[in-house]
Amino acid sequence: MKGVRLTAGGQKAETDEKGFYRFEGLPTSQKIQTVLDMESYYSFLVPAEPVRAFELRPGTCASYDIALVETGGIDGFVYRNIGSDLELQSLIIRCTDSKGFDEPKEQPLDEEGFFVVEKIHTDVPYLIEIIDQSGAVLYSEEITVSSMDNWLSGLVIQL
Repeated sequence: MKGVRLTAGGQKAETDEKGFYRFEGLPTSQKIQTVLDMESYYSFLVPAEPVRAFELRPGTCASYDIALVETGGIDGFVYRNIGSDLELQSLIIRCTDSKGFDEPKEQPLDEEGFFVVEKIHTDVPYLIEIIDQSGAVLYSEEITVSSMDNWLSGLVIQL
């Protein structure tokens, strides 16, 4: 994929028409993390595996292929019990994948309890939690977005 921007060791690079990139003169004897600029490619693509850090020895080179895969998402509503004074817009939905691909994704609910969480890896179990401002978990469920659908729509959560 052409035009994907990356950084590593304080240097910047961009992929060519074949998807190749090159960094020269990276620092040695320290951990280097390659970071993808997520604004430089299709928003539903993410690394297929967690991006790894590596350490170069003086006078060596390394080859590192970052495969991208298509992801999906989840949308739905959180409803509160009748008589509850819980303010929905003060709640957060947190999605944590079981494979360690990403940091947990946190998204605030809107005032009506609607949420959208994007860039969810398909066919990977995620723990979906509704948390309040103190960090207390009010709801928890494991879900998996199917690669056949790429999107789980209309998830309804009753608090």
